Amino acid sequence: MLQRLIYKPPVPLEPVPKDSIIYGKDGEIKPFVVSLCAEFNINPDEIHPKTLEDFYEKDITTNVQILRYNEYEMQRRSIVTLKFFF
Repeated sequence: MLQRLIYKPPVPLEPVPKDSIIYGKDGEIKPFVVSLCAEFNINPDEIHPKTLEDFYEKDITTNVQILRYNEYEMQRRSIVTLKFFF
C-alpha cells in the first residue's frame, strides 16, 4: 500500500530543438562538428535527437520506453554540452 502512494510514473524529458551551432539549415550536421566527433571519438549518430517513439518495442511497457528515452537524451545532452562547448 505504501509503495502505491510513493510511486510516480516516469515523465519524458522535454524535447530540445535542433541546435543551429551543430545543424545547418538543411538539418544535417555541420562538417566541423563531424570533425569534432572524430577528434573526441564520438559517433555522430550519438548527438542526433531521437523521439520517444524511437524507443518503442513490442513487449515493453511505456514506463520502460520513457526511461530509455530519458537516459539517451541525458547522455546526448551531456555529450553536446561538455565535449563541444567546453
